[in-house]
Amino acid sequence: MFEYYGTKKTIAYRYPAPTHDLLVEAFGGAGYYSLLHWDRDVWLNDRNPVIAGIWRYLTQADRHDILRLRPPRLGQPITDLPGLSQVERDLVGFLVAPSASSPRLTAPKDHSWFSFGRWLRRIQFIADNLHKVRHWTITNLDYLELPCGLRASWFVDALYQYPCRAYPYTIKDYAALGEWCRNLRGESPSSATGPTRDNYAGVHYCMHPIDAHALHNSLWGTKWTN
Repeated sequence: MFEYYGTKKTIAYRYPAPTHDLLVEAFGGAGYYSLLHWDRDVWLNDRNPVIAGIWRYLTQADRHDILRLRPPRLGQPITDLPGLSQVERDLVGFLVAPSASSPRLTAPKDHSWFSFGRWLRRIQFIADNLHKVRHWTITNLDYLELPCGLRASWFVDALYQYPCRAYPYTIKDYAALGEWCRNLRGESPSSATGPTRDNYAGVHYCMHPIDAHALHNSLWGTKWTN
């Protein structure tokens, strides 16, 4: 619902709709797929405590909490904004920097990246959609800690392997991630930047070609329908 690195904001509608009552996003991020199907029982998980913290805040905030947030001046440190909690500063840090991998500590210094009009649109969007996330379950777990036996629609938009420094919490073993996905119950809608053969049935791999080729036969075309 906010701007974050790798967000599926513009393409979430292209993925298959969930068919189970429970939708689980193992790598939640900005959560646009879940927001599109918000009327389900949604479980959004993210290993990054900053991201999970923002989501917990959004499930409890009201319109006034969001609309009272004021944009920083160009070049102003976010820490200079008065009367904000740390999680609100984190949210502001993402709002001033589209698709950043972490909250900015300082507002951009020119209007090419940040303007009052963009701020208003982002703030209004969040305020208008708060009611959709009230019932969501938010967790801050490693994906391996999630109960893969759940009968659910799983949306698995895993972190990029390269450049891994874009994320403070990385996946070290993508083969293990693939095995975990094969053990999921329910179904796993495809999740990646487009409908290509690099998506491997719901897991976003960004690997060396030799590694991707080795995974091709075992994962491509798989769909979980238990």
